[in-house]
Order: sequence, then C-alpha cells, then structure tokens
Amino acid sequence: MRFTNSGTEANLMAMSLARATTGRNKILVFHGAYHGGVFVFAGGGSPINAPFEFVLGQYNDIESTLELVREHASDLAAIVVEPMMGAGGCIPAKAEFLQGLQDAATDAGALFIFDEVMTSRLAPGGLQELLDITPDLTVLGKYIGGGFSFGAFGGASRLMDHFDPHKPGSFPHAGTFNNNILTMSAGYAGMSRVFTSEASRELNQRGKTCAIA
Repeated sequence: MRFTNSGTEANLMAMSLARATTGRNKILVFHGAYHGGVFVFAGGGSPINAPFEFVLGQYNDIESTLELVREHASDLAAIVVEPMMGAGGCIPAKAEFLQGLQDAATDAGALFIFDEVMTSRLAPGGLQELLDITPDLTVLGKYIGGGFSFGAFGGASRLMDHFDPHKPGSFPHAGTFNNNILTMSAGYAGMSRVFTSEASRELNQRGKTCAIA
C-alpha cells in the first residue's frame, strides 16, 4: 500500500500507474461513477476531469461493456469500477458483472482496479472479500484515516514494486503529507481499537438483520 491525502489522489495514482505500466492510454469507467473530484462521470463527465482518455460503459451491463473492451483492447490501460456505485445511487454490482470485467481486463492485458473508498467498510477485507474477487489494484480512503484526510492505493507487488526507490527507474511518489503522522496515528487507533475486524462484521450483520426485519 501507498498512502495519499484523499481518495481522489489515490485514484489518480492508481490510474497513472496503470497507464505507466501498460504503456496504454485509455481508462474504462462507468456512467454515473464518482472516483474523486476530477473523476466525475455523472451525465457523461465533467469539464474539469483529469485529462485522461476515458471510455464510458454502462454499469451492470456486461455485454455492452465487453464490446467496449474488445473495441479498445489494444490501448486499454485499466478498468476502474466501484463494486457498489455510490454517488450513482448505491447500486450493487452483479457478481457476474465484476467477474466478467476482471476476466476481460486480464484477457486484454489491462489492469482491474477496484475503487473501494466507500465499500471497504462492508467487511474487514472490503467488498472484494465478500465477493471473492481480487483486483490488481485497490483504492481506499475516508474513514480509514480516523476522520482525517486520507487515501491509499495498493495491490499486486509486480505493480507496487515500481515505487521502490532502491530499484533503477522507480516511479516517484512525492507528497509532504502522504504519511501525515496525525492521520496515520488516528487511523491506526480507529482500525485497531474501534472499527476492528470483529466490529466491522458485527456492524454489517446488524445492518443486514435490520434490512430483513
């Protein structure tokens, strides 16, 4: 994992890493998705989005999305998806949709990125734990910093090793407050004493029980 100051920044780093490691330009995202202040895709996008080349798919529509992957495969760097679309209406992804995306990304040589800024609180290992899907990269944020500014991205060592400063040609990841000691301390206290793995499971089970009731 590498730390940032926000989920927006973490998504920016994850997408940039995908572009740098694949040598490709395009990022597949979904209508209605929100991946941070410069990654807004409601209504087709925002004029102040980061200047990446985006391909917009329909959430939970695997057939039309696979067509897009096939069309752009040669220049597709990553597929970025929220396993539950938050700002778009808290829409859960179908398991077959996510599995299809992962398979398509692998076949195309693109990275599969889970934005779990919101959904990581649904289990100790995030929604990916419940779905039994392991993406190439995961983006985190918000509550993990104990209420302070926080973001993080991480995943497969073959990708994250590019940030190892001991290796020739390593990627830089500068940021004065990336490891803000106040945020790190608050986050550690919150995850180890308050929102522990046991507390996470109990809280989410209570939510399911209330929903059924």
